[in-house]
Amino acid sequence: MEDHRNQTSIMEDTIIIKLGTTEEPKEIKIRISLTLEEQEEFTSLLREFIDVFVWSYKDIPDIDRDIVEYKISLYLNAKP
Repeated sequence: MEDHRNQTSIMEDTIIIKLGTTEEPKEIKIRISLTLEEQEEFTSLLREFIDVFVWSYKDIPDIDRDIVEYKISLYLNAKP
């Protein structure tokens, strides 16, 4: 049986930073272990370069699906 406690702990140790607007929400999660100064500097950096990140597929309409899709080949009798 897989232990999900570590994944849950990571999610609980984050805060959501809202970089977008109500019409175009752009949220990121950062670790709460960062100092307040580090959080502010990181958020400021992300706001400065907000146009560099892809927030949805509509931001990259002409991209080839072979670049953004990945297929994982499994044996027929393999359990996912």
